[in-house]
Amino acid sequence: MGQAHTVANGGSRRRRLSSLCHPFGAHSRNLSATFHATDSEVHWEQLNVNVATEEELMTLPRVTRHLARNIVDYRQAIGGFKKVEDLALVSGVGASLLQMLRPEITVRRNPRPPPRSPMNATRCSPPLHDLELYRLVGPLCRRPVQPGKAGEEVPPGCLVVALWNLAGLTTDKASNPGVLEVVCRTALENGVSIIACQEICSKEALDVVVRELRQPQLEPVASWEPRDHQWDQCTPVPASGPVGLFSGFLFSTSKGLKLVECYTVDLDSCNNGLAGPCPCVARFKAPGLEFVMVSILLHSLKAHDMEQVFPSFVSVLGHKLAGEEHVLLMGDLPPTENAVRTLSAMGLKLLWPPKPHDSTQVWCSEKLHKRTGRVRPVECGLRHPLIPCGWHWWGAVSDLAPLVLDLQLAPPETPHRGLHS
Repeated sequence: MGQAHTVANGGSRRRRLSSLCHPFGAHSRNLSATFHATDSEVHWEQLNVNVATEEELMTLPRVTRHLARNIVDYRQAIGGFKKVEDLALVSGVGASLLQMLRPEITVRRNPRPPPRSPMNATRCSPPLHDLELYRLVGPLCRRPVQPGKAGEEVPPGCLVVALWNLAGLTTDKASNPGVLEVVCRTALENGVSIIACQEICSKEALDVVVRELRQPQLEPVASWEPRDHQWDQCTPVPASGPVGLFSGFLFSTSKGLKLVECYTVDLDSCNNGLAGPCPCVARFKAPGLEFVMVSILLHSLKAHDMEQVFPSFVSVLGHKLAGEEHVLLMGDLPPTENAVRTLSAMGLKLLWPPKPHDSTQVWCSEKLHKRTGRVRPVECGLRHPLIPCGWHWWGAVSDLAPLVLDLQLAPPETPHRGLHS
């Protein structure tokens, strides 16, 4: 039997505790061992004020949101309550309210050990829940940007887009509170509106991130200002190619951004045995700018096959994007002179890296080049104490840091030609 969840109302919890502890009145105390075991389980419903969220604290009698926030702030300041009586020192609690709350709360995970009975002899202790562990060690993680600073480094009239290889993002990985905090806060701290996400194992994995951005449960995400709960995602399933790794897009519609279409490019027409996730193409429309983002991941190709296959790959992609004026191509590409010449022949310009010595690259069409601003890697805030790192902690979401790019929404002064196939 695991730990029971707290109930929605403090008063009903207290009445239920009383009725379960003494279901047959004062003259029926000597019950069977089964009832004694049940009695011990009831005590698991006491609320642990050292790990409870503001919402959970508000289930207690007479605890408002303001008071719940005072409790959380005081708890973080002293590093946790050592005894229940410490709660009286919180502003707004006092001795009288503490007396009312005492039967409802605890500062220990196991307020009363279960009796030694045959039922408990073979029962394993319930694992420490991820969120409870997160609330204990989460304060150790200091984000590089504090709430209230969002947008200060984003130039006016700019849309910030990013590329991030999330290294096999599964639903389990996305559900890790440390991973979830890093992904969400990195997007919010850098004012990002679109993330081209690579190495996604399922659409549901990005759904986990979207839910947290829309209705944040983690305190570092919920406390971020200004709030942006208008996030969505698109992860098209390839019509062909290997199944298991996808590309997708996380995007916020808060700045008038709209997703027009999202699809994958069928690589079967290359007829050269090209293997790897299909390129993912998304068309976005923002105030003053409509553009196409292409996410490419070719690292699964062997080096000796790349030179032979890459020209065919570019030909298929160029035919698909023929006539497009604003194209942003991001992802894993071969850092060779032949590849650079091939992409340049399409009318693309290299934005990152400054020299093509790295496989992580960002290219754009000539017309969009006039609207591009800073391109920089995000280097801080990518680790968390709850992310494994081998046999240690403080791991990173991915070995590859996200790249962030500014796009000017104002139109350029002089027109340029678009892509040609």
